[in-house]
Amino acid sequence: MKEYFQGIIEYQSRYTWIERLFVRRCYYKAGSYLSIGINKNQRESIVNHLYTHHNEQYHKINHRNKTVLYRHRQLFNQQVEQVQELGEETIAGFECHKVEAHFINAMEGDAEKWRSKGVFWYAPQLLIDLEYYRPHQYFYHQSHPDIFQPFCFALQWEISDRFRDNVETTALQVTPQPIDGQRFDIKSLQGYELIDWNEKDRLDNEAREESGRKFFLTQQMALKEVVLMLYNRPLTEFEQNNPIQAFREIMERLSEPEKTKAIQLFLKNRSEEV
Repeated sequence: MKEYFQGIIEYQSRYTWIERLFVRRCYYKAGSYLSIGINKNQRESIVNHLYTHHNEQYHKINHRNKTVLYRHRQLFNQQVEQVQELGEETIAGFECHKVEAHFINAMEGDAEKWRSKGVFWYAPQLLIDLEYYRPHQYFYHQSHPDIFQPFCFALQWEISDRFRDNVETTALQVTPQPIDGQRFDIKSLQGYELIDWNEKDRLDNEAREESGRKFFLTQQMALKEVVLMLYNRPLTEFEQNNPIQAFREIMERLSEPEKTKAIQLFLKNRSEEV
């Protein structure tokens, strides 16, 4: 009988767009995982990420606000184009197979496709039950059946995503041990508010759009007053549609005293509109 991994893996990640390292402690059991960020003082982060296998849901837990965002996993289709074996290396004390893979990716319901590639270091000693694999999930900590067998954990990976940003992740420590199932039980978080993640995203997007619309109107009204003062005329179509750019172009043509007066009037009218 195969013995499947249950325990803790501590990963360190480097993102090309952020000049610092991130450490997270991940608890794995029976297809579910809990990811907890660890700061430089070895304290656990306020925000944790949880995936529960039985209902295939993602959760974002905020211990400060006592909220849990939840949503069903989004279907992700990843077609393997090419695989190349690159030898073996030792990561965190485990012999790993180094493999490079190229993918064609698409999200469910989205016609757009994009290519990506990654290099993975798979540890066949750290087995995962194939039952917990879902073709539409792209958890980089687990192998892909079309890339490497047996189904197991990756202890290091280097990924380039659809925006050509790179992520480098490596395991610092692997600790096989029993994990209390309560760690993955949302019901154990007494007093926490459950919030539909997709609905929150929708409301947040609407709020941003409304805020942007109001900001544009305030810029337009402020520019109207400046143009009226300087030129005694209404706004042109270009100025109405591009108030910030129009104001900058007007400023380039003004003397220093006129610039000071125009800025004061612009800011005054904008604050009054807000």
